Amino acid sequence: MIDYSLYGSKLNKNFPEQAAQKNAPSFYDSAPFLSLAKELLMLVKEKKAGVIFLSAYDQRVFDNGDSRKKKIFAETFGKVPGCSLNLVGFRSEKTGQTKSE
Repeated sequence: MIDYSLYGSKLNKNFPEQAAQKNAPSFYDSAPFLSLAKELLMLVKEKKAGVIFLSAYDQRVFDNGDSRKKKIFAETFGKVPGCSLNLVGFRSEKTGQTKSE
């Protein structure tokens, strides 16, 4: 089982079994998505805000973007006008173009 904090998972890339869980096709089916969803939807429906979900994915694992992220976005905010998803690929765990920057 994966332990989740308020700010995301506590997965540690140094442990291969956790990396396997993180990259599993069903990872986002059991992961909490967004705690502010209700409030965001109210603002979007009132046309007071637009929401762009920016998320990084490892191009070494997912060639064409993380389809799991695309799927969960499509099922939650994908049909809501004013919401979009922008996936940013990274390849290196060293300095430069990584998800931590």
